Amino acid sequence: QLRRLAQLAINELERVRAAPEVAGEAAVRRALLLLRLDRPDEALAALDESDAAAGDDAVRYFSALFRGRALERLARPVDAATAYERAATIVRGAQTPAVALASLWQRHDRPAEALSWARRAMTTPAGAADPWWLYWRGDLRHASARLAVLRATTP
Repeated sequence: QLRRLAQLAINELERVRAAPEVAGEAAVRRALLLLRLDRPDEALAALDESDAAAGDDAVRYFSALFRGRALERLARPVDAATAYERAATIVRGAQTPAVALASLWQRHDRPAEALSWARRAMTTPAGAADPWWLYWRGDLRHASARLAVLRATTP
């Protein structure tokens, strides 16, 4: 049942990918569903689409983060690390890629790198925002800008 629902969501996200204003985000959301269905090669193809659509920083961050996950599933740890490092560069101070890198290097018996990334995850600056925590809230990250437009509009 869940697989069927996930596939329906994937189909809907494929349908909207022709709309340039949402193509990048639709592709990145499709990629995560494909990853959850254990289809990492298809997820990478969706992430290529997302990168080509060049969304906002949050979409680029999600793309890099999910690319790392897909590459890990394909047993490509060095490429996964590169993707996670890109996510850490896009959103400085985000804990999710640091935790992913610490875990990745720990599993691959590289304790110095694992410790370095674990320390980075534990010393996130106060007020640093990680877009991952808003992922499940859809486009909530745009709420402030949309509210400002509404407030500026006179009836």
